[in-house]
Amino acid sequence: MAGQVPQGKLDYVQLQCPVEWGDDFTISPGFEFELGSPSTGLTRSILIRQLQGKPFHGPFEFTLAAPFTPADEELTLLPTIHTPGIEAVQQFVALPKSLGEQEITWNFNGLRRAAVPRPFEKQAELSQFTLFRATKDTYRATLQQDSEQIPPPQIGLLDCQLQIAGAKTWQGCLTANVRNPRTPGCTVRIPDNVKILEVLVDSKVANTSLDDGLLKISFGKRRLPVTCEIVFSGTLTTAAALKTSTLRFPEIMDIPVEQTIVSVANADPYVSWKPAGKPCTTSEHRLRQLEDVSATINYALSDQLAAPKETRERWYSHWIERYANDRQQALQQRSLLTSSSDSLVQELDQQQLQLANKLGMEATCQTALAGSPKVRHRSNQRSPQAASRFAIQQPGSATTLSIDLMRKRARISDTETWLGRLAIFMLACTGCLLVRRHHVTSLIHRFGFSLLLATGLFWFLYLKPNFIGVAMMLLSIALAFLPRFRR
Repeated sequence: MAGQVPQGKLDYVQLQCPVEWGDDFTISPGFEFELGSPSTGLTRSILIRQLQGKPFHGPFEFTLAAPFTPADEELTLLPTIHTPGIEAVQQFVALPKSLGEQEITWNFNGLRRAAVPRPFEKQAELSQFTLFRATKDTYRATLQQDSEQIPPPQIGLLDCQLQIAGAKTWQGCLTANVRNPRTPGCTVRIPDNVKILEVLVDSKVANTSLDDGLLKISFGKRRLPVTCEIVFSGTLTTAAALKTSTLRFPEIMDIPVEQTIVSVANADPYVSWKPAGKPCTTSEHRLRQLEDVSATINYALSDQLAAPKETRERWYSHWIERYANDRQQALQQRSLLTSSSDSLVQELDQQQLQLANKLGMEATCQTALAGSPKVRHRSNQRSPQAASRFAIQQPGSATTLSIDLMRKRARISDTETWLGRLAIFMLACTGCLLVRRHHVTSLIHRFGFSLLLATGLFWFLYLKPNFIGVAMMLLSIALAFLPRFRR
């Protein structure tokens, strides 16, 4: 039956990997396939084989026996691989209705190498699948080595896709945080089979566009370095599902999103929708979300297309472990921030004490920290009157400094300024008397004297008390003596 898709059950799918990676790589939990139709959405996930703890040596074959009827529609294959050394991002592959005996090869750019314990001699990328019909009832997929990859550290992907099921109307923002100096190319595609209320996002805001119910976020086609990680987080809302539930994806999206939807019973009031272009979350919001989250793994599929119970239990335990680790890291970060803020406050206290000692004043520093007692410091005993006027208060996170000494210095500075201005004004009056005494009758001299004197006074008194205003007034007085010098 060449040229037609076989009817009935799909007996097995066979994957081969001719690349020898070494003992540092293990398949955990294995290969996953999404078999379905683009018109009706994904049907379900099929776990090919779980080879947890088994070294990844090639070639390797994975066999699947599961009931599946292609019927008359196109097939969609989403392969993802999870290993400690390789991270995968999903990518759609559409099989034609008439597959026949021909081979179908496409670039699978969803695989990339993450940080590994030691450097490898072979830095090639697993970036191609070859699908072809082996027999009437069998499809076989071969994972091949791409020989066209550029040498490390530039091995990476050109364009990745992340599956997030969604609705047709979206509001909010979705961002991607790339843990690498270089910005990758990434496209986020959201199919139209599940409504998502909220997806927590992080860091830089991307450009968003709506197209037939798909939210696409593109960063351009660029290559990723070897150790690059993409963290998707942010806020997406739909008006229709705004009051129903909240779905959160705070993790690195290296597994199918349709299988790892986290349902939260009570939405965090501190994490809400914000307009696009603004930051979506903060570290404190993130911590509250991790403390209040109820990790119940649901599937973004209808009841009749639900995944097997074993698969749900496996993903449930997987996400519980990841949430526990993430929460512990967030608590450690908060403790580090608290200790660093305490040390900063102590350093500020020391600087203010040194300032008080230099001024020769007795100071009492009262530092009010959250959960810490007040501390009193004393310097020398020259001025007991100022003992209660020097205070540093720390109510929560805002620091207010109230020092009476600073007010006294400000008053002294104002007095000095006005005394200087008075002296300059007297100097101007003296210049006027000199002009009158020497009988300056020339109209040009009088006009020049008046203009320079007025400009100098205005400059010094109102603009800036510096040498320019004084020079103008001195020049006006010198101008008054010019007729006498000429005689």
